[in-house]
Amino acid sequence: MSNFIKPSPYRPCGNYVFCTEIGRSVVVKNPDAVLRLLFCALQIESERELLNIAQKSLRAHWTYEEAINQSLASANVVYLKNLRELPLSSNDAALNDLNLNLRELPLNSDDAALNDLNLDAKVRLCLRAAGELEKRKQDNQKKIQAKMVDIEKNLDALKKYRTTSEDDGVGYYDAFKLQKKEEDFKANVKRLELAAIWDEIVEMLRLRQLPDEFEIDKEWVDLGTRFRGLVEPLDIANFYRHSRTDDAGHYMKEGNRPSRYKFSQRWQEHKYQLPPMQQSQQSLKHFYGETSFWAKVEELKTKPWEAIKDEVLVLGNRLKEWYKNDEVEDDVFLQKSTLVEWWQKLCEDHLNHKLKSCNRNTCQAENSACC
Repeated sequence: MSNFIKPSPYRPCGNYVFCTEIGRSVVVKNPDAVLRLLFCALQIESERELLNIAQKSLRAHWTYEEAINQSLASANVVYLKNLRELPLSSNDAALNDLNLNLRELPLNSDDAALNDLNLDAKVRLCLRAAGELEKRKQDNQKKIQAKMVDIEKNLDALKKYRTTSEDDGVGYYDAFKLQKKEEDFKANVKRLELAAIWDEIVEMLRLRQLPDEFEIDKEWVDLGTRFRGLVEPLDIANFYRHSRTDDAGHYMKEGNRPSRYKFSQRWQEHKYQLPPMQQSQQSLKHFYGETSFWAKVEELKTKPWEAIKDEVLVLGNRLKEWYKNDEVEDDVFLQKSTLVEWWQKLCEDHLNHKLKSCNRNTCQAENSACC
């Protein structure tokens, strides 16, 4: 569409009804086609027409409800769906092959509707392009849909790996980070395969090569949530296993967290009306969720208690909530996990610090309450 009109960040959604002056309604759903028709409807030949157009638009506004009801009641409606075969003129032979109506309409009503909208060859060509783009997006979605089986298969394999790691008493995150067994290597292969598929999906979304409704499809939203829950902890483990903090900083630093997790997280937030994680926190240091909290643990365990005591409290409360909602697994709290070992050491260091800083007489007077 950029060959014909400057792209807009605005994306129409739903059905748009264009009412012609003779009472016919033309229904368009394709967002690019709607944009083009709205653009054309707002064009004027000169500034002298502005006042007249404004008055005419205001009068039309007051009669819109009556006009639309009459139009719908008379079934005088044309649905522009087969945009790819839209004729470039009223004399186009393709008119005879069009199937634009979903209801019984008077003879040649589809042709008349197109002419009523004053669609010249250039505009019709734009609508054809919108139809072609829509078809291309649908074809791309079919290709992505075919990969769903591989995604499910790899996620099932990682779920089994998680169970095995828990049985070994190490835990999912730490087993992968240590990479001591053949199963850890196989899990890494699955991680890379899944990352490649989801990176492809994200890139297609960025380039608008998938239908607009793809990101609210419940099947894909739920699959993306499951993918994020199983794979992001492994990405974080791999990140810290290779000490990438030396060059890039911590995982949650801007630019380090892969887009495949940001996208799938936003899908879930939008679909289920959850508060956006980035907006619900006051600062970047609190920006993490149930699938990325390991990165916060890795960051906090390198700092002294006095510098992190407030963040530790926030993390502890969130872990309780996530566990209550079944958003984190039991293996997170195994004795050998990075979280538990760090937490126990943190408690010991904190207690020792308090003991050293206590005044013996004050402690005795207050029954050691300060300790």
